[in-house]
Amino acid sequence: MAPTVHSGNTWRKDLKAKIDASIKNQETLYRVESKANIEAILIYSLGTLAMSIVRRALILGSGDEASIYIADILSNNGYIVHVLAREEDAKRYLEKPVYIHIFKQGEIGEELEKIANEIEVALLLSFDERLNISLGKILRSKGVPMAITLVRSSETEESAEKDGLIPINISRTIVEELMNMLKLRFTRFIPVDGSLGVLALSIASDSKLVGKSLLEIEDKYMVKILIIREGRDIRDPSAVVQEGDRIIVIGRYEDLRELALK
Repeated sequence: MAPTVHSGNTWRKDLKAKIDASIKNQETLYRVESKANIEAILIYSLGTLAMSIVRRALILGSGDEASIYIADILSNNGYIVHVLAREEDAKRYLEKPVYIHIFKQGEIGEELEKIANEIEVALLLSFDERLNISLGKILRSKGVPMAITLVRSSETEESAEKDGLIPINISRTIVEELMNMLKLRFTRFIPVDGSLGVLALSIASDSKLVGKSLLEIEDKYMVKILIIREGRDIRDPSAVVQEGDRIIVIGRYEDLRELALK
């Protein structure tokens, strides 16, 4: 199937034709006095610069709405989007400003081979994690600097990281979302050495730690603590624990047990 034709550059081509025609007139070339002409030349110059900075993204279709939404987001942020989809799913993208490539037998195809070194980011969104990993390894070997892949298990997540991919463990993400929505608690203790251990704790709305600063908690329980919030690690001693945070605490078992008690 031929890729969908981009229409985004049409206005630039029309403008270029008008300017090229006008500058053939020597008077216009040496006497750019019209404000409209000046603006047109500036717009054309900027447009030419923008066209020279190509940002390509590749999406391995998920077969559902997720890849369609992401294609829209990437297009709206200036990416030229290529979608690798199975033939039965390709029609989903016909009305979108993307290039469609039919995925067959685990290969990316000749068209994508030619531009693989221009792809800035690949998003591997298939529900088949093995396919995501396999294709991600191929793309990385072709020089794609960032390949983000969906995985469903910790084992596959570790494998993806070893292969230079950026995994998103959707199983863990679903669990975390459910815990936040249902205000569920989660406590996990990992022994480290002797009486020392690591405590992973999800903060519910009624936790005694809500509203307390890291410094306050550390001084009270004689531990070291880290907040994980929206994928960010927070170590600032003045940072305050909030509902929905996850905290990682290192300390003695007795101190961790006291901290974890409601």
